[in-house]
Amino acid sequence: VDRHEELVLYLPGPEVCAEAVRRLTGARLEPVVPYQYWIDNDSVAFLDPDGREVIFAPWIFGKEPTPAQRKRFV
Repeated sequence: VDRHEELVLYLPGPEVCAEAVRRLTGARLEPVVPYQYWIDNDSVAFLDPDGREVIFAPWIFGKEPTPAQRKRFV
């Protein structure tokens, strides 16, 4: 799998994203360090069985600003 292949799950808010991460870490999966863009946007990444990154992003793409955009306007 190429490093640029990612599956991104845009979730409706940080609470929903945190719950997904809690469940995965509860199943003894460890997050991996994603690209800086995802870090800047408060996202968390895990590897799927094929080695592809699965990104959990806490905003809905196209419907609201990214967390990084919101931080710039504060």
